[in-house]
Amino acid sequence: MDSKLYYQLIRKQRGKLNRFIDELQVGNNCFKGDENILEGWKLHFANLAKQSEPTNFDQEYFSLIDSEYSQIIEICQEVYDHEVVSTEEFEKAIKKLNRNKSADIFGITTECLIYGGEKLEYMLLNIINASLKHCYITNSLKTGTLSPIFKNKANVKVTYYSQKKSVVLPVITSKKVSYEDEKWFMKDKLMPVVNKTAHIGIQRDSRDTTASTIEENLKKARRTLYSLMHQGLHGENGLDPITSVSLLQTFVFPVMFYGLEVLLPNGKNLDSITKQYKKIIKQILSLPVNVADPAIYIISGLLPAEAIIHKKALILFGSICRADCNATEWKIAERQLGLKTFKSNSWFIVLKTIFLKYGIQDPYTSLFDQTITKLKWKHMINQKVNTYWTERIQQDSLMFSSLQYLGGMYRIGKCHPTASTCSANIRDISRIPIRLKILTGSYILQTKRAVFNITNPDPTCMLCGKSDETLSHFLLVCTELENIRMTLIREIIEVCSVLLQNTSSILNLICLQFSSTHIIIVENNGILGILYQTLINCWNLSVDAYATSFMLKDINF
Repeated sequence: MDSKLYYQLIRKQRGKLNRFIDELQVGNNCFKGDENILEGWKLHFANLAKQSEPTNFDQEYFSLIDSEYSQIIEICQEVYDHEVVSTEEFEKAIKKLNRNKSADIFGITTECLIYGGEKLEYMLLNIINASLKHCYITNSLKTGTLSPIFKNKANVKVTYYSQKKSVVLPVITSKKVSYEDEKWFMKDKLMPVVNKTAHIGIQRDSRDTTASTIEENLKKARRTLYSLMHQGLHGENGLDPITSVSLLQTFVFPVMFYGLEVLLPNGKNLDSITKQYKKIIKQILSLPVNVADPAIYIISGLLPAEAIIHKKALILFGSICRADCNATEWKIAERQLGLKTFKSNSWFIVLKTIFLKYGIQDPYTSLFDQTITKLKWKHMINQKVNTYWTERIQQDSLMFSSLQYLGGMYRIGKCHPTASTCSANIRDISRIPIRLKILTGSYILQTKRAVFNITNPDPTCMLCGKSDETLSHFLLVCTELENIRMTLIREIIEVCSVLLQNTSSILNLICLQFSSTHIIIVENNGILGILYQTLINCWNLSVDAYATSFMLKDINF
C-alpha cells in the first residue's frame, strides 16, 4: 500500500475542514463542542506538567537514577556556602532594571519595585537570601507569561541564541587604525570578525555604512519591482500611470528608502539612489532616459528622493522631541544641538542644515516646545517641504524648452491629467506613452533626427515633404494627417472658444490639445471627452505617421 497516496486522498477528501477539530480524545475521555474541546486541551497540558510514573521504563534503573540525583543535590547543599546579598548590591541591581515595561501576571511593574520604599526592599532582600540559602525558589516566582517570538525564516522547533548572531565589526578610525587582528570571545567562544553585517535592516560597514545600506536597499527594491511585473507594473502595455505610481509608493519606495533617515546620505551616495529612483519612474511612465528630470515629477506627482529622505528624518526628529526628557535620545539631542558646531558630522547638526533649508524653526527650540502634537508637526513638515520643492521644480521646468507645453502644473500627490485615462481599457492605457512623449519633447521627429544624428538626415517631413517636421507641423499643419486631426480640432474650438477668442496662436492650440492645462479651467461636461479624443488623436497620428514613413522607405529602396 502506498502510504503517501493514502494520506493525500484523506487530505483531499477532508478539504479545508482538516484544520478544524470536531472532538478531542484525552485519555479515556472524549470532548465534543468548542468549550469542551478547550477544557480537554487544558486537561491535556495540565497532565503533561504533572509528575507521573513512567510505566514503560525500567523501574529499577529509574529508581537508581532518582537516588543518584538526590545524593548529588544533598552533596551540593552540604558544600554550598551561601553569601548573603547586601543592601547595596540589592539597590544597585534594582536600579539596573529596565523601565517602561509591561507588568507581570500579578500587575507588578519595575517602577513598583524601584519606588516601593524601604519595607518592600527589606522583604524582597529576605526572600532572595532565603531562596539562595535553601537553594529553593517558590513556584509563584517561577510563574510568568511566555510569548515565543521567532526570527524571520526560522524553524520554530530550533532555539536560536544571540551568540550565534553576534559578530565583531572592526572600525577604521581617522588615523587608519583597525582592529581586525584582535580576537574577541563570548562565553569562551571565538567570535567571527566581518567587514559588513546587518542590524535592524541597516548594513553596518566598517568603511561606508551609507553606501552599503543603499546598495542593499536597491537590491531589495529591484526584487520587489520584479515581483510586481506579472501584476502589470512594467510601463508600456501594463497598468495605467496612476495605478503604477500608487504601487511604487506602497511597495517599492518604502523598501528603497528604509533606514536612510538615520544615515542622511549626501554626495555620491545621494546621487546613486536618486539616479535609480528617477530611472524607475521613467520606466513606469514609458519615457526615455534623456527626459528632463522635472517632467517626471510633474507627471507623476512624486517628490524627489532627497525630499523623501528629509521628510522621514524630520518626522523622526519630531518623535524625539515628543519623548520624555529622561529618554536617552532626548538627552543626546539636547547635548549635540547645544554644543556641536556646523563643522560636526553629527546627525543632529546635519538635520539642523535641513531645518535651515526649509525655513523651519530652530531644532533646539523645537526640542523644548511641548505644544506641538504629532499631527501638527507632520502637517508643518509636509507644508514646508512640499512648498519648497514645488517652487524649485516649477522653476527648473522653465529652463527646459522641451517642457514648454507641460504647463508647470506640479501638484504633489496627484498625477498630471495627461497621465490619466477615462477608462481601464488596455487599448487606452497603451496610448498614454505617446502623449507623454509628445508632451515632454521626447517624441522623435525629423528635425530632432537632423540635429542629433551623425548621418545628418533631411529634417523635411517625410509624409508631405513641404516643410520641416516640427511639433506644430506634425500636430496641426501636415496635409497627409488632415483627415485624422480635423474632427478633434473642431470639437476643441467649439468647447474652448472662450479661451481662444483673444488669440490664434498655434502654440496655444497645441497646449489645448495635449497639455490639458487650459482645458481644466473650463467647467464643461465635454472636457473628459476632449481629453479622451486627444489621447486617441496622438495615437492615431503617431501610428499613421510611422506606417507611412516605413512604406516610403520601402518604395525608395
